Amino acid sequence: MLTKQKIYWLLQLGGWFSLFSIGLINRELTSELILKVVLLAAYAIALSHLLRYVLLSFQLLNKSNTLIIIAALTLSIVFGNLLYGVRYVSLLLMYSENADFRLIDVLNLSFYFLVWQIIYVGYFITEKSRTEELNALQLMALNNEIELRNLRSQLNPHFMFNALNSVRALVDEDSKKAKQAVSLISNILRYVLTSDKKDVVTIKEELELVKDYLAVEKIRFEDRLHVEYDIEEHVLNEKIPPFIIQTLVENAIKHGISNRIQPGKIGVKIQTTEFGIIITIENDISQTKSSAVSTGIGIANLKKRLELLYSNTAQFELKITNEKALASIKLPRYESNNY
Repeated sequence: MLTKQKIYWLLQLGGWFSLFSIGLINRELTSELILKVVLLAAYAIALSHLLRYVLLSFQLLNKSNTLIIIAALTLSIVFGNLLYGVRYVSLLLMYSENADFRLIDVLNLSFYFLVWQIIYVGYFITEKSRTEELNALQLMALNNEIELRNLRSQLNPHFMFNALNSVRALVDEDSKKAKQAVSLISNILRYVLTSDKKDVVTIKEELELVKDYLAVEKIRFEDRLHVEYDIEEHVLNEKIPPFIIQTLVENAIKHGISNRIQPGKIGVKIQTTEFGIIITIENDISQTKSSAVSTGIGIANLKKRLELLYSNTAQFELKITNEKALASIKLPRYESNNY
């Protein structure tokens, strides 16, 4: 695998040798001419590498655009003269050639170093931009993960508080039922503790929590609560974030069934489509329709988690029709890179 350093040296060698080899076209090739070209390319490689060292050591690429331009022009002239001088001295020592000073040659060499700087600066800025973008994405992912953990830590005590409230209501009414509720809550607590370490759970696992929670509420509401399940069999192994279904069911109890005097029903429906998973919770409400709409921690928490986990690929809807509340979530199927 080619590293950035290897690519740099390959471009250095290939670029400078190709540039000065152009001068060999349509000329009679002699060992002396080829040696001169090789030496010139070698000097150019060494000096351009020195130029790179100067750019980085003095952090010239982090200066303002005006200073970068001035530095680039100045360094191009300096290194153009250096290359011309080194070439002149080597030819004088090796072949006793004493050529006259030619300004056009110095300008050409200076131009070559200017082009080299433009290419290098362009590459440097591109890499810097990519690194900054990657760092920004990593920071965003880290912030999202922290926020999700905060939301999860907020949700767990909120959920347990509501469950314990149900038990408290039973203690004075029926201690036997209260004991049954405590047993169910122990199962719920076990789920809370284990799911806290997971990013996703199966729908089957989530439904076990929902059924235990509704069993607690059934003890409290007795005949005032009826539950119906319509779950496609093949959907049970699909994975979702924990507490997604539970939050909707909890909202249906708190803002629907608990406000009714007459019996009420909660329907839990989960199906799959070609686009993903649809989770629907339908419940009866009281005549006070506004009581079915939650603005508390649970639903706000759910919306934020869906936004962080799925961006715009998940949909949440809560509406009231014919004395019923209908909450639905559409989720894409779980893929490991979504979380």
